[in-house]
Amino acid sequence: MALTFFSEKPAPQHTGAPNVAKEIMVKAYNAELASFGFWPGKGLGEPTFYAYTYPEPENYKNYNIVPDEAFYHKDMREFILTG
Repeated sequence: MALTFFSEKPAPQHTGAPNVAKEIMVKAYNAELASFGFWPGKGLGEPTFYAYTYPEPENYKNYNIVPDEAFYHKDMREFILTG
């Protein structure tokens, strides 16, 4: 389950992502966006709430977030909160 907001402002061309064709990422991330949702656990090992933006703002990974259990996942480049 997810919700994504698009700003309609053009975003820099996406450089690609693991296990996804670059053409898909370029088309899917052609506008600035903010996304958040819930992942049931497959691939991550446990249910997870997540939030990310594209492009990622400067110092995004250093934002102070709550609750304290949430953290920035440097490989996924998003904030996550696991159950």
